[in-house]
Amino acid sequence: MSETSLVSVYITTRNRPDMLDRALASLTKQTFRNFEVLICNDNSEAKYLSYYTNVIEKYNNSFNGLVYIVNENTMGACYSRNILIHQAKGEFVTGLDDDDYFFRKDLNFLFHLVS
Repeated sequence: MSETSLVSVYITTRNRPDMLDRALASLTKQTFRNFEVLICNDNSEAKYLSYYTNVIEKYNNSFNGLVYIVNENTMGACYSRNILIHQAKGEFVTGLDDDDYFFRKDLNFLFHLVS
């Protein structure tokens, strides 16, 4: 394992595009940069969809890959996390809830903790 090892960060969300925006903003400030972001929208209500589109477009080129999946039916957070974990390309995988955020050195700390 090396500094070039990819880390996958998964986020599940439902009806909270403003919280997702805050979580993604925290990821743009990470000192560790080699990570992809995987997001699963768990069938948010129609009134939120345009907001989600704007958030995804805002951060689309901010990471080493961004995957956005929308469930056709509400499946729950555990199901959504499992989908994202199966899509992850990283050697290491970690999660972030849409209503949380990482401090700027959190991914760096986690990466060095496991390596």
